[in-house]
Amino acid sequence: MARIMIPELIAELGREEFPRSLLVEVLSRRGYLRPQDCIASLAAKKVVQRISREWFVLGPLWRSRSLHVRWLANQLLLPSTLSLEYALQFHGLIPESAETFTSVTPRRSREYRSPAGTFTYARIPEGAFGLGRTLATLPDSMGSTERFFVASPEKALADKIWMEDLPSSVDWETYLAEDLRLEESFWIDVNVEELFRFGKAYGSRKVTALASFFTRWKGVNPYGS
Repeated sequence: MARIMIPELIAELGREEFPRSLLVEVLSRRGYLRPQDCIASLAAKKVVQRISREWFVLGPLWRSRSLHVRWLANQLLLPSTLSLEYALQFHGLIPESAETFTSVTPRRSREYRSPAGTFTYARIPEGAFGLGRTLATLPDSMGSTERFFVASPEKALADKIWMEDLPSSVDWETYLAEDLRLEESFWIDVNVEELFRFGKAYGSRKVTALASFFTRWKGVNPYGS
């Protein structure tokens, strides 16, 4: 096998995260007749790292910037949106740092454990998937911008509640304040109408009950008016 010119290959790939199809295309275009063998060689040398069957990233020593892992989370399974614990943490609504990139999808649930992190995908009804989906941007240390889809605070919470096995008699105030440790700012700013909309899309009594709780709480709490 001919020697792989790594700097030129990386330049042609154009970014730190890329699908297998692009890597095969670039290797073939550069005259390598057995691209799969080349990929195995690059992985053995830690030039590339496998994230899933179809996605790779550059190895740490070959990156010019930090990985756009949130963008990558969207790409690993299409369509998907970052939500649940990760989105709640991203919006600053829970104190815990989410170590897993949690997403929702209308497709079947799955999980990827990789050098870039753990990515989980929870299946939700198709009619609820497209709601509360926002495009976020984050600058990185090299001046480029990471763009990715993340659930709104209300949608992330609705997804979480829909997934949870909660009793019908749940004490919402205790659950939200002590179990989730939801920030007070959300209690004040929550868009109750959105929660009702998500409850209807899910056909979920739990999410609708949550919306009703916030309606009552904001009605009696002076800070929620």
